[in-house]
Amino acid sequence: MNEQILCIGGTTRWQSGGRELEESGYVVVHAAEEWEASRLLKPCPINVVSIDSKLMADFGVAEIRADLKDTSPHLPVVLVQTGGAGPNGQQCARAL
Repeated sequence: MNEQILCIGGTTRWQSGGRELEESGYVVVHAAEEWEASRLLKPCPINVVSIDSKLMADFGVAEIRADLKDTSPHLPVVLVQTGGAGPNGQQCARAL
């Protein structure tokens, strides 16, 4: 089975990166917002969560953080800077 990556932050932000991941054999699951991602964590066998740092700056990640702690505390989380202003590394680390 291929590794599944949950990309949070809207499909338009992940179009090129998502295609590259799929071409490399990954299954990419998209969630536009964190509430949608939270609903995907339980039924989908996710191996990595990738969050657009812009989403963190705009909305925060309280819901997905709580769900990750409850359902998948050891699941790796990757923060991706897709452009524009976003939180710095220290702000991201504190948020998660």
